[in-house]
Amino acid sequence: MSVDVEAFLADAAAGQALLRQGRESDAVELLEAAEEAYAGDALEEDPYEDWSTGLREEARAAYIGVVSALAAIAQRRGDSEASARYLLRLLARDPYDEGAHLGLVATLDGAGRHGEARRRYRMYVERMRELEVEAAPFPTPPASPG
Repeated sequence: MSVDVEAFLADAAAGQALLRQGRESDAVELLEAAEEAYAGDALEEDPYEDWSTGLREEARAAYIGVVSALAAIAQRRGDSEASARYLLRLLARDPYDEGAHLGLVATLDGAGRHGEARRRYRMYVERMRELEVEAAPFPTPPASPG
């Protein structure tokens, strides 16, 4: 794997810590660097080795946290394009992430991309049907900042 997992985890943790301290602008730089550095699951070449499972899962969870935070920040800042892009990255990692699906639908709908929002909602409903989980109703768009 081309990324130093420990450096990725350190950047991700530092970015999340800055967010918790209310230092969003400082956090974004670290979170974006961590997101860009993540090249896929850690130790993919050893997927069945017991020793690699913990680190791989830790890195995956950190990546999901980083991208979720970036999507939320972009949404708060009124950047629906960036928010949608990050939500799509989450769905690429986990096509059953209900929050990411609903966030994407609401973001697209709020940006006036109604057809795309409806198509994405149908995809969400199908993923939930596969899990035998009742789908949530079509979400309302997030409130515009300011």
